[in-house]
Amino acid sequence: MDIAKFFRDRPPSESFKLAYRQKQNAARTTRGQVPGSRPPAPAKAKFDPNAKLYRVTGDPKTGDGKAVEISPKDINPKNAHIWINGMHNKLDAARKLGLRHTRKPEFYMIHNPSDGFFPDVGESTLQKFGFRTQVANSTRDLLRHFDLPTANVTSHSQGTMIMNSALGDLRKEGKNMKGMNLNYHGAAANGLLSAALAHRIGAHIPNFEGHALDPVHNIIGMNSPNLLRIAGSLIATPLLFSGDQDKSQHTLPNGEAKKLSPIFQGKLFDPLFPKRFR
Repeated sequence: MDIAKFFRDRPPSESFKLAYRQKQNAARTTRGQVPGSRPPAPAKAKFDPNAKLYRVTGDPKTGDGKAVEISPKDINPKNAHIWINGMHNKLDAARKLGLRHTRKPEFYMIHNPSDGFFPDVGESTLQKFGFRTQVANSTRDLLRHFDLPTANVTSHSQGTMIMNSALGDLRKEGKNMKGMNLNYHGAAANGLLSAALAHRIGAHIPNFEGHALDPVHNIIGMNSPNLLRIAGSLIATPLLFSGDQDKSQHTLPNGEAKKLSPIFQGKLFDPLFPKRFR
């Protein structure tokens, strides 16, 4: 194998593992194809979804509304409100959560698609360890079309890592983002690293918040030094899989899970961060 050629040909948007798999699939297709026949449809690659752009309208209180797929030429680039959803959200679920998290009746959604729970966990793990993923690159490509200094971006869970990766790439390209607002909800991204990124690009972070018992925010994101939060998040992890948004400490915006006790919003569980990093 020509190692130098392999790395020279490697697409920058893919992890080492994905690039190697695709190279193997291409070789098998070439060997097994009958001359003159139509090539077989490519197999669906895991950890390699492309984000798509939607215009969402609806009621932020009920989640009723619709999402219409659009192309970048259809956007109004200035003062845009943009939503990036987390893992394991099909289109309709992502739309409803976007209405609740942004609290806006109209916004643009960069949809982080789902291949299923375990593939989504695998993709999130790759991102957490710094691997490139296609969804982050396609998110970056869509963000280029907005007037980012006037943009307001809200992201949730895995979407916070996608947003940070995309913004990091745009910073390296010299894209002007000074003045944009970044909102992190239930962040799988780390607050201190996110604050450092925001400082480098000149962005503001009006909200960086997670529930007192949210293991994604407190443990995966490493966003709380409060041992009560960390211990409580471990014990409450099964609530993530209850299937009831009002019992989930992660799915809805902080404080909106109606079936969780108000005590978990109290001072006892507050992290030792400034108010905007709760």
